[in-house]
Amino acid sequence: MPASNQFVLRRLAGIIRLIVSRISFFVGTVFLIVTIAFLCLYRLPGDPARMILGRQASAEAVTAFRTSAGLDQPAYFQYARFLSRVATGQFGESLAQHRPVIALIADRLPVSARLTGGSLLIVLLVAFVLPPFLFLGRRMTPVIAVEALTSAVGIIPPYVLGVLAIAIFAGVLGWLDAIFDPARFKSWVFPCAVLAAYPTAVVLRLFCQEIRHSLQSAYVLRARSLGFARSYVVFRESVPNSFPSAVGALGNAVAGFITGSFFVEAIFGIPGVGQLTYQAIQNDDIPLLAALCIMFAVSVSLIANAIEVLRFALNRRVRLDAV
Repeated sequence: MPASNQFVLRRLAGIIRLIVSRISFFVGTVFLIVTIAFLCLYRLPGDPARMILGRQASAEAVTAFRTSAGLDQPAYFQYARFLSRVATGQFGESLAQHRPVIALIADRLPVSARLTGGSLLIVLLVAFVLPPFLFLGRRMTPVIAVEALTSAVGIIPPYVLGVLAIAIFAGVLGWLDAIFDPARFKSWVFPCAVLAAYPTAVVLRLFCQEIRHSLQSAYVLRARSLGFARSYVVFRESVPNSFPSAVGALGNAVAGFITGSFFVEAIFGIPGVGQLTYQAIQNDDIPLLAALCIMFAVSVSLIANAIEVLRFALNRRVRLDAV
């Protein structure tokens, strides 16, 4: 068998082993997340029935709920029942809105997905597409200027940046609608930009640093000595070797999308999952809050593991057959 075919087979085998290991890690993470949620809800000091129903509930209602929920059963029975309910998506009914928890989340999820998708598009355009073009020229002024601008915006917390966006672009300039309208494209621009600010700053800064470092490497100097154009050097030599690090930085910034959506949706009045979480905290809606916490934690773990697999698959310098 030719050496090139052997290398491809070893690389594919390495990717498969990496995927299997990440799936195992993801399953273990989900199990740990669900276990922690169970301990926080049912095994901490206090009466879970009273915590769920609230202080105004009568003693008879608390006793009836404790019996129906199996809270008078042994801990292992409660844990097994909780695992079964989580596996089937049966989180019960919202205490504040009196609707099934899954139905509430399903109603809000498309809105949050649209917000996250728009923010991710901004990250891809600004942090992944823009940097290579900045290095086509020989002067570093544009690179430094873009890095400084994105870093200055990225260090501002989302709740502060959202308030500033409303005050400036809605109150002063009138570019932003004061009341969010999901049917209007303009209403989505600034929330998506605010949510994308921190991940964009992180990814762009690291991507630019990697490209700058690779342009000083031996293989790039060799390409230049052979007379290749700067565009070829940047796009064919530097970017492919710098791209995996930028993808890894995006994986580390995934949690910023989740936590940032809480503030962005609350500030701009977006009826998504983040605003639903804020309402659940305000109303002490324990069943809804438990489902949302599990969903967010599982989503972050899933996306982070998928990005990690992608990063290693794209990395030319990593021998995947050794993973």
